[in-house]
Amino acid sequence: MKNLKQNYQTINILIFLVSIICFFSSFGNGTKNEVKRLKFKEFPDSLQNIDMQFQISSIKPNKHYKYWQCKYIQYCGFMVDENGKQVQKGEIIYLRGDSSKYKRLADEYCTYNLFPENDHDPILGFYIVAVNDLDKVELIDKGNIDLFIGEIDNFKEAAFVVNLHHFYPYSYAETDSTYIFNASHINGTAVLKLNKKGGLRIVQWKERVEDKYHPRDIF
Repeated sequence: MKNLKQNYQTINILIFLVSIICFFSSFGNGTKNEVKRLKFKEFPDSLQNIDMQFQISSIKPNKHYKYWQCKYIQYCGFMVDENGKQVQKGEIIYLRGDSSKYKRLADEYCTYNLFPENDHDPILGFYIVAVNDLDKVELIDKGNIDLFIGEIDNFKEAAFVVNLHHFYPYSYAETDSTYIFNASHINGTAVLKLNKKGGLRIVQWKERVEDKYHPRDIF
């Protein structure tokens, strides 16, 4: 009788595990089928190979800021002034808000955790300094740029998020809640799903034969 109960419990566990596997398999297949049904458009030439200044200008932050600026800089562009204070060599490529009141405060902050300009030259990059409604300074870098952007407000912002992860779209489709991109990457090609409420994920991935990277290493 004891062995019978154990066998019964084992069968129930196996059924549960199989159900979980089937659920996630059907979820993935459902997403892929959704992609196949979409009508893709060619990615606009006007957004191909555009500079970061234009892309940054498309950002509508997730909350209100009195001022924010984006600085273009090199990792080797940091130096120390005569008072021993760290300052940066670089240039502000975009700013929004009351610069006469907050720019000097924002210029006092810097970070090494830049979001890079491209895959090939990681010492070049950008970061954002923002002053919120409480006059508190927030540093926006590679680690929290997605939170700063928050919900996707327009197509240019969507393109920026995709480029931020070093994907280069060549076609796209749009639904009420998502953007779907066919995009190239240094390691392969991918179908990407960008939720308009935030969150980018890989739906399909085709790795280049000569590369050894796994898609989970991309983000």
